[in-house]
Amino acid sequence: MHLGVILNRVFRTQDNPLFHYIEKHQNELNKLYFILPLEDLNDASAVKREYYYKVVKGFLNALEKYDIHPHIVTYDKLGDLADTLGLSHVLVAKDIMSYHKDIYDYPHVKQAFENHQITVIGQRVNHYFEPTKTFNKQNQPYKIFTSFYKANRQDLVHTPKKSYQFKHLAQIAEKGSNQSDLNFKNNKDIE
Repeated sequence: MHLGVILNRVFRTQDNPLFHYIEKHQNELNKLYFILPLEDLNDASAVKREYYYKVVKGFLNALEKYDIHPHIVTYDKLGDLADTLGLSHVLVAKDIMSYHKDIYDYPHVKQAFENHQITVIGQRVNHYFEPTKTFNKQNQPYKIFTSFYKANRQDLVHTPKKSYQFKHLAQIAEKGSNQSDLNFKNNKDIE
């Protein structure tokens, strides 16, 4: 399998289920690529845009310490990159939302990859409950999903610590390129 790991908004190195998935399925991989698609925040507020890029820069700096260099691309060029790399599968976080536009959310990203005949593997990364399994007393889904609502505490998912070694991930992953020509140097590291 030629796997592209889409690092969209899972900007953490600790207990990252995407990295854990790679360790668990490493024997199935022929090629591994980390891909960081950037959201277009040109029409967002300055504060939102600055926060987003600060988080992205910190995450990239953290990965660089482990000699992991993802392909950096905008969402509109994501399909072209997938074709260029010859991806057969992509691993995508399925339970988080965009910073800015819903076109960057899982259903839209999944459809875009399927349009390129690429198999999408969805991975839960954030929520403590499966959102579709949380119902109110009328047995209707909650209108606003809150992961710690009392009625669903019995369904809390206790996830064990994720195990993976960055040294190993760096050895099996292909080095990426910054196709967006963004400068990520001289920035504070944040997690």
